[in-house]
Amino acid sequence: VFIAILFTMDAVTIPWLIAIAAFSSVFQAFQWPAYQAAITLLVPKQQYQRASAMVQMADGISQVAAPLVAAAVIAFWDVLGLILIDVVTFTVAVLALLVVRFPRPPTSAIGAGAHGTLWAESLFGFRYLARRRGLMALLAFFAALNLAFGAIGPLIIAYLLSIGSELTLGTAMTIGSTGMIVGSVVASMMKPVAHRVRGLIVSSAVLGITLGTVAVTSNLVMIVGSIWLAMFALPIGMSMSQAIWLAKVEPDVQGRVFAARGMIAQATVPIAYLLAGPLADNVFVPLMTGTSAIGEFFQGILGAGEAQGYAMFFVTLGVMVLVACVVGYGYGPLRNLETEIPDHDLGPGAGPQADPDPTGTPIFGDEVPGFATDA
Repeated sequence: VFIAILFTMDAVTIPWLIAIAAFSSVFQAFQWPAYQAAITLLVPKQQYQRASAMVQMADGISQVAAPLVAAAVIAFWDVLGLILIDVVTFTVAVLALLVVRFPRPPTSAIGAGAHGTLWAESLFGFRYLARRRGLMALLAFFAALNLAFGAIGPLIIAYLLSIGSELTLGTAMTIGSTGMIVGSVVASMMKPVAHRVRGLIVSSAVLGITLGTVAVTSNLVMIVGSIWLAMFALPIGMSMSQAIWLAKVEPDVQGRVFAARGMIAQATVPIAYLLAGPLADNVFVPLMTGTSAIGEFFQGILGAGEAQGYAMFFVTLGVMVLVACVVGYGYGPLRNLETEIPDHDLGPGAGPQADPDPTGTPIFGDEVPGFATDA
């Protein structure tokens, strides 16, 4: 609405847009954990994986439809039409929240002991995770994946443009997005998987492998197929991960725990954005265009040139993802997470117990393990 007012006053400027985006992001930080936690209250446990897949499907459809709708509206109307559509969709979302009835989550032993000051409750999610090695390992695994795939985002565009045209880029991105929709549909139709951690590791390994296949060929069909396969595997793994979190974390503390979860898992994304460009321009492109011995070795495999520099970066990130999969599955608390941490519906007191003093325990203490040893 504020953007619409600025637009009608012809006062839209970059500083205003940045300020509005930052203001909106603050509230999105509250929206995401609440949205995820609501699934537990509305869906039986046996359907967590399917419900999570449907959430992924909605995201995929929006990624495909939004650019097409935006282009059509701008072509036949103007920016004000886009803003009007945004207001209408926001109104529909608010009405949906008013119609849906959310039951109050039952009070768990851990939730009953989690009350305190605002600061103490803000830190509760971190303490909760620090006492559950399997969940912390799962977070560390996703932080590593986000570091790799966060670096891909800004570079895949440059890579596709370096080997093709704007049409190549648009085709690859559009077809890749359909892979996410198809993968979400498949995940929503799958029966609940007995070993979700194993399925998550396998789907993540597929993502790592597709990074390599994108890098080693300039064939558009192979590149688009690899992107499609990666986007197909993504919602399957994400739905399994989300089903684990919904089953293991008590419903009355999911909001606080999921907020901490999102903060930790996403902390590596800005690091990836910060490092991706300098690493590509100052390390990998010079490596694949220079005359060093190691550079000439890889040039003999991938070829020489700027595009091959990006390709070498993608291969490195793919290897990083595969190493994370091997290390993650080799780490006992992550591999055995589903058996070592009982589901929250197994009765009062199931799983790690509540802190006797939820306000006085360090966030990260000796109970958080390293990843060098198997417990």
